[in-house]
Amino acid sequence: MVTITDADDNLKPPIPVTLLSGFLGSGKTTLLKHSLQSDSHKLKIAVIVNDMAELNIDAAYIIQDQNEGEEKKTEGDKKAVIPSIVQAKREVVKLQNGCICCTLRGDLIREIANIRELETGYDYVLIESTGIAEPQQVAESFCFDPNTHQLAQSDKDRLWTQARLDTCVTVVDAHSVGAHFNSLEQFGDKFNDGLDTTTEDGKREGQKSISILMMAQIEFANVILLNKTDLVSKEELAKAEQIVRSLNPKAMISPCQHSKIDLSNILNTHKFNMEEAARSPGWLDSLRGDAEAVHSEADEYGVTSFVYRSRKPFAAVKLAKFLDQIMHFAHEWQNLPEEKRTASGDAKYHYMIEKYGNILRSKGFCWLAGKDSFLFGIAMSGRIGSLARIMPWYALIPEDQWGVEKDGADYDLIKSKFDGDHGDRRQEIVFIGADLKVENLRKALDECCLTDNELQNYNFYSDEGYSA
Repeated sequence: MVTITDADDNLKPPIPVTLLSGFLGSGKTTLLKHSLQSDSHKLKIAVIVNDMAELNIDAAYIIQDQNEGEEKKTEGDKKAVIPSIVQAKREVVKLQNGCICCTLRGDLIREIANIRELETGYDYVLIESTGIAEPQQVAESFCFDPNTHQLAQSDKDRLWTQARLDTCVTVVDAHSVGAHFNSLEQFGDKFNDGLDTTTEDGKREGQKSISILMMAQIEFANVILLNKTDLVSKEELAKAEQIVRSLNPKAMISPCQHSKIDLSNILNTHKFNMEEAARSPGWLDSLRGDAEAVHSEADEYGVTSFVYRSRKPFAAVKLAKFLDQIMHFAHEWQNLPEEKRTASGDAKYHYMIEKYGNILRSKGFCWLAGKDSFLFGIAMSGRIGSLARIMPWYALIPEDQWGVEKDGADYDLIKSKFDGDHGDRRQEIVFIGADLKVENLRKALDECCLTDNELQNYNFYSDEGYSA
């Protein structure tokens, strides 16, 4: 996928868009209020929200004054017009100062096309997503897709010709970030926005994990607002900031109070690039050896990353036992009763903290004995994780089917993972957390590998195998 930044010559240029993500109560609506009331950006902003019910609540907060068009004194006696919301046709709500809101219940493409056609001429769009939204899914709508391109009847049906995703912003409550990462709660246990939607497999959106959602929102962001800093100590803020930075070292992190920031950091920044966004998570930097900045501050705040590497296969039973001691597998977690999900801690959490430290994120690749043909992926967000077969090892795939340009950077990266008779088969797992007990982790994972004696008697590649 590639991001399109130029529309057809006969069309207006794509309107720039900032996507706001974050949990209910993090400060998204306060940021929205700040953006609408400010005249520093000199922009006419249209705002898209997720549902009209939420809009009514947020609108009351944004306005705070029902006197339409009344002037209000601000700092330095500067006058600002307080926006007033008036119900208009169907899904469109107009604000008197030139900003509008509409609902995402309609098609996003249609709504942005409508905004572009309005005579008032809007310069910018802010999309405020629900806390349950995953920004990557929204961002992918702005990227060229060959299938959509062929099916679309006109450019109005192609979002990438109508709009340009400019910045992905995530607002995080500095006071709650640690609790959310360590939570076993489902989104619906704590929040109520966006719960009327369902996933592609028919499950209620509210069944999503709080920790996994927060991880997704942080890892995909260009800008992260660490809000409500007045509610934490200097030390707590420093640790929260370093945790967030370790998860997304490429993002701009702005500590703030009441979502007050320089709006030039979230409007017309040209920060978003889909390929770069896919490479932004801190775990990926760590696997590639690019996490020196993260490590440099670990001694002071206790936040660090550790990459486990080995060329011996794991014994699947041993690995499963180790993982089961420190996390809940996703299929097991989904069946936990609410009273266990909402408890402050359980035996697995306390065991992890005591034995290995607070593991906040883990991701990587596994080689399992007896499954030598396939790469397995391990993923852990907060206290919930998974182990699943991903793809055949590259050693079994002809190079012309790797899907990368030969002699390019990705090709060189794949080839760099080859070693000896077993090709690219390996263990390569990153752990990011606070106060990690690295030697304990290393020892436990070493003990999950086949011993030297077991390797001597091991029948490699005895599984079903893979043929290209």
